[in-house]
Amino acid sequence: MVLGSRDLSDAPGWAPTTTTAWSRAYAPPSAPSLQLQVFSDGVRLPQAASLAALGAGQFFYDTVAKVLYVDAGGANPATGHTIATFAQAYGFNLVGRSNVGVDGFTLKQQNIAGVRLSGSSAVTVQNVTVTQSDGNGILAEAASSVVTITGSTVSGSASIGIKLSATTGSTISANTSHDNLSHGISLQTSSNNLVVGHTAYNNANVGPVHIAVGIDVSASSTGVTLEQNTTYANRNSGIEIYTGSSNAIVSRNISYNNGDHGLDCLNSPGELVAGNTVVGNGSRSRQRPGSRVLDGASQ
Repeated sequence: MVLGSRDLSDAPGWAPTTTTAWSRAYAPPSAPSLQLQVFSDGVRLPQAASLAALGAGQFFYDTVAKVLYVDAGGANPATGHTIATFAQAYGFNLVGRSNVGVDGFTLKQQNIAGVRLSGSSAVTVQNVTVTQSDGNGILAEAASSVVTITGSTVSGSASIGIKLSATTGSTISANTSHDNLSHGISLQTSSNNLVVGHTAYNNANVGPVHIAVGIDVSASSTGVTLEQNTTYANRNSGIEIYTGSSNAIVSRNISYNNGDHGLDCLNSPGELVAGNTVVGNGSRSRQRPGSRVLDGASQ
């Protein structure tokens, strides 16, 4: 396992403060980013905006003094509990790399992403398991191309599970993305990619506005093909093609029991929708003018 956190469960290492918070000196092995996370018994704690604002069930990190504060309501947070805190931004961070494979690893509690590909090409990520990343589980960005992401499972991310941004000519297949705090899978400003054979479920953001979908194609992505994916029990829609994305092919997908639409195409000209099964969702699926719908079953 590639662990992105450190165990701080030794109760004597913590000292009381003048409030109900406890503190300890902590200098992580890599410089902390804006994305920090602390877990108590495996549950992610909210980060307070300042030490003065720190309340019960939260943490705050003083980046100047390098002191970590955790407020468990008065008791020492490490007494009878497991405390894990931020240590590494990435499990694998491949920048400007090509012809590399990442295969079979388990990655847990990284600050930003379990696996990040930036400006990389011909990289294969397969059979990895990523849990509780504070950003994305798997991220391909910044003019990456010919990337393959397959056979992997991402869960518990504080943002999108699997994200492609400015990535072209790539294939993501047979991955499972669930229980993330944003979309299960998202393609943004990305073109000519294949998304096939995924399962995306129980992705649900925090807050009153339903945002998280199973599979999202947005931000003017073009020529994306979505085939034989299964999306269910997501807080928003199962599959969405949004915000200027165009010429998507959406076929033979199954989308059910999602909080909003099973399939939602909005401001996305030129898509072809064919042979999908869409049932039991909170709202009827919708296709906007410019879509071609061929024998698709929809609610």
